[in-house]
Amino acid sequence: MTEQATNEGPNANLPEKIGQYVTREWLDNKHIVQFRLYSITRDAIDEWINSSREIFLQWPAHEPILIIHDFTESGALSLTPYIRKRASELANVRPELMGRAAIVFPRTIGAQAAKIFVLISLQKHRVRRVFFTVDEALGWLRNSDAE
Repeated sequence: MTEQATNEGPNANLPEKIGQYVTREWLDNKHIVQFRLYSITRDAIDEWINSSREIFLQWPAHEPILIIHDFTESGALSLTPYIRKRASELANVRPELMGRAAIVFPRTIGAQAAKIFVLISLQKHRVRRVFFTVDEALGWLRNSDAE
């Protein structure tokens, strides 16, 4: 990773506050990045997408990106047109960059609709899976034999 994306020192593995509604945490010696959203307002979605986009643009081309987008603390998840639009923008950043994205949703009816959108509607540059716990998502990302 680039120096800008690297946290050093005693707080290297603590979540970074990206904005009012989003944190970012580096896991597994900075091989996995986890975003956690605490709201799905436009401001929260912008914080998440803008920070994710920066990571995609800085990620080394020879390394697969491993990323978690965690919505479990975001409140009632609804798939707004704005979320769909911004998520589609992110899906198209650096299409040549290989990797896997784990999306973690709370177990709700709205999450079922979001799961369908994630698996069907977004571009297929990187493999994506939807989970209902971060532990399941991490297990999949850490499994080098996963699709």
